[in-house]
Amino acid sequence: VTGVQTCALPISTPQASLNRPVLVLNGAGIRGVAAEKQKALAAKGFTSVSVSDYNLRSPRVSTVFFPKESDRQTAVEVAKSLGISEQSVQLSPAATGGDRIVAVLKNDIRR
Repeated sequence: VTGVQTCALPISTPQASLNRPVLVLNGAGIRGVAAEKQKALAAKGFTSVSVSDYNLRSPRVSTVFFPKESDRQTAVEVAKSLGISEQSVQLSPAATGGDRIVAVLKNDIRR
């Protein structure tokens, strides 16, 4: 068949929202690790990142929690920026306080 043209349509992929609030919690017991990761997120363009300590046992590995499905891509970008596996990105409104992405750093986090 001659004269057949194909047209590739661009696939729309969700974009990370770099202005979403992100809370980085240091549950690793490594002094300064949350502040280091805050700087890493800022270097990637995230504009609203805060840090705090975390003393609970759960989760067992570093995890990124997000409050609603529309935040999934942003949570994945946070995880990538922090060196956290995409498999450790979880939808959990209760773990986020409602309207922010929360990254809990545990002993498996790389510095």
